[in-house]
Amino acid sequence: MFRLLIIIFLCNALVLFAQSPLEIWDMSYLTDASSLNVDTVWASDTVFSGFHFRVAEIRYNSVGDPGEVIRIQAFVAAIDGENLPGIVVGHGNGGEGSLMVALSTAMVFQGIALSISGPGCGESEGQSSEISNWARTYPDPRTSWIYQYACSAIRGVTYLTTLSQVNRDFLCVTGASAGGIMAWLVNGVDSRIRLALPIMATGDWLTAYEESTWLRYYIGDSIPSYDPRVQNMINYLDPIQYAETQHGLVFLVTGAQDEFFPLRCVRNHYNRLNPLRSRLLVLANWDHATYYGADPRYSGRYDAFNNSAVVGRKMLQAELAVFMAAKLAGIVPPIPQVSAISMGNSITFDAIVSPGLQDSVFLWTSTDSGWTFQSHPMSSGFWGRFTYTFTPPPGIGLNNLIYFVECFGTGFVLTSVPYLPEDLPLRIRPPVEETFVQEREISLEDRLVEIEIYPNPSPGATQFLLPPSIQRAGFKIEIYDILGRRVFSGANSTYWNGVDSFGSRVSRGLYFARVKTENGRVASGRFLILR
Repeated sequence: MFRLLIIIFLCNALVLFAQSPLEIWDMSYLTDASSLNVDTVWASDTVFSGFHFRVAEIRYNSVGDPGEVIRIQAFVAAIDGENLPGIVVGHGNGGEGSLMVALSTAMVFQGIALSISGPGCGESEGQSSEISNWARTYPDPRTSWIYQYACSAIRGVTYLTTLSQVNRDFLCVTGASAGGIMAWLVNGVDSRIRLALPIMATGDWLTAYEESTWLRYYIGDSIPSYDPRVQNMINYLDPIQYAETQHGLVFLVTGAQDEFFPLRCVRNHYNRLNPLRSRLLVLANWDHATYYGADPRYSGRYDAFNNSAVVGRKMLQAELAVFMAAKLAGIVPPIPQVSAISMGNSITFDAIVSPGLQDSVFLWTSTDSGWTFQSHPMSSGFWGRFTYTFTPPPGIGLNNLIYFVECFGTGFVLTSVPYLPEDLPLRIRPPVEETFVQEREISLEDRLVEIEIYPNPSPGATQFLLPPSIQRAGFKIEIYDILGRRVFSGANSTYWNGVDSFGSRVSRGLYFARVKTENGRVASGRFLILR
């Protein structure tokens, strides 16, 4: 019996560790444009936010299970110009590609964007994106959905290289949540990538599993970390396995209270990266699934907060600054370095900040195991040194304090690597189903039908001028912010007062309106609110 157990163990070990992670990627096929077999479903010209675009919906070949070819749906938006950056945009788990995402990305980054639908999402073929399919890795990690999702994105990069307008020396990949994981994997294996922008996604999944995060919850509490499926997922598809092979510059943007990938994962993963080729922005009081503090059902229950407007502006500003620096071969300042010394009843923090980040410097601290964070403006000293002396509450010291430094300057927003004690358990918000926010994509069945919005820009109140055919049919109007989050929904009214569904005024910024009639027609528009 003992010999039988040894044989079983050795067989499992051979399956789990027979290859390095890089060996599961068939890059000769994934980068072969001749096998894409691209079909154009439709193509047209449109004007979006004052810019002319050539847009289309396409299908191309990618990989399913070994030996299987699947067709991937994608939307492409190309702004006028030559030698343009090419950007592949992924979606979160359960999402899908959309024309609006492609247009918005191409407009913001002044390039050509490809918004893909991962396998089984939208009209793409393949298995579903249920998180249980992420762990569908045994005995072959190539049967995992997240692997096949990354392959579909690499094939999307290959498609972009066939477009004459695309600068093949400036190819980018980005996405949030599952799309962020995809960005890590693609940048880890595809040498064509110049810039990767993973959002709300990190590696070090073994730590995430051990800390009882949402990653473990949604994969299944009944599956232990030593299960071969989890082991193969970690050994082959955890982004930390590709930390040393990242090709393009990496700019990681994540929340300090992320329920899937908490700060310990952020710290461990980032510390494995090449510091010359990576940058970091940790968003304080931002989690993976926002609990809106204005909603009386949850207010106070989870120390909730609504930080969407602040985070949205900061995230877009920071990504644009890094993108433009990478595009123009400019310098992205290094992240700040911070140290702390405890003296008596106080703690003095000392940050070293590069010249390009010295406009404003803040210390963020958490005295409740990462549940909430508070900011403290730091004082400028000589030679880029910033200091702050903190008097913590009773019982709080460096053994149970979490902190990092956030810096602003020349358009950049960057943070230091978070400090947290090794033996400090993090408080992670519970996975309450009704507050879990899936990534909301704006799907446009009538893809190029637009509505007029007046005034635009608007000080807040907005009037929507709808075609008579839509008004006669009865309609529902939804307002989304630039992150794709729905802020308002109403029926049969062409007026919106600029207040969200919880009664709070929305902040200034770019918004998208989506109108859908009872008979299925869809129209859209975008507008600015300038308060």
